[in-house]
Amino acid sequence: MDRRTFLASLAVAGVCLTSPALAEPFVSTLRLDAFSFVSFGDQEIYPLPEGSEIEFEFSSEEGSKLLGFVIRPRGALIEPIPLRYGDEALRFTLARAANGVMRLGKDGVVTMEIDAYVVVTLDHPVTPGVKKLPVRLTTETTQARSSDGRRTIDVAGGRVSGRGVQLVGAATNTEDDYPRPGAPVYVMLSGAFDRLPALR
Repeated sequence: MDRRTFLASLAVAGVCLTSPALAEPFVSTLRLDAFSFVSFGDQEIYPLPEGSEIEFEFSSEEGSKLLGFVIRPRGALIEPIPLRYGDEALRFTLARAANGVMRLGKDGVVTMEIDAYVVVTLDHPVTPGVKKLPVRLTTETTQARSSDGRRTIDVAGGRVSGRGVQLVGAATNTEDDYPRPGAPVYVMLSGAFDRLPALR
């Protein structure tokens, strides 16, 4: 092997070793705290079980001002939410992988947005049910609406601060939904990450 061929081989090897495609995913776990809840028109509020965990898979530890991530169904481990009585509960799972972005703004704040397709399962002794709905979670502001459009609730999230974050998402109950038919519904996911990739 001549000198040129040897140097070319080294260059190719260097590209392969440093290629982002070969980088291991940077997995960050959000652990929910006692401020996480789901609200049905602010008339019935149910806490999400503290300690539930959601895994965020970032493409790599190194990022620019914008870094994408994915949350897989197996990584969204939210415990069932007890409702009014001991034999009633709500369960939230993902129908498919949810995609999102973490973004560094000009003012130095870090925001997050997630597009999810959620399966809501009602465990009820008389009228159990399952439905799927798209939910956009954000650290900014969202609006929940009643099914008749007469009532709206503006809800603000909390941007990433250190490792803490508050994500909010909104939906609308149909006229026969339990526990509040037709109510504006919103969820607060509040917690702290075990670690986060650096944006710069």
